[in-house]
Amino acid sequence: MGNEAPIAAGRRAVTALFADVAGSTQLGAELDPEDVVEVVGGAVRHFCEVVERFGGTVKDVAGDGILALFGAPDAHEDDPERAVLAGFEIQRVAAHHSQTVGGPAGSILSECGWGSRPGSS
Repeated sequence: MGNEAPIAAGRRAVTALFADVAGSTQLGAELDPEDVVEVVGGAVRHFCEVVERFGGTVKDVAGDGILALFGAPDAHEDDPERAVLAGFEIQRVAAHHSQTVGGPAGSILSECGWGSRPGSS
């Protein structure tokens, strides 16, 4: 995340993936702030690991969500597929993380939203 290569100038096909923890606002109402940071931060770290494993680049982390790019700076022929597969894996990882956390926080964490959209930059 901190060692990103610069994106070369020129037009290229890029697929953006956004994923976030659904219900994180509810977590804030039910848990101590330190616990929210630990629980949500853990989920977001897992999201970032998934993106990198599928060959994407985490462009931004904001609160309970991430914005990832597939196709920049490194392009692959199957970047749209990689983004969708990463989204499904993020859902699986979020469900596993929710079981690890357990309790009310775990049931809230089991919900994860994601979407991807191909385009050009």
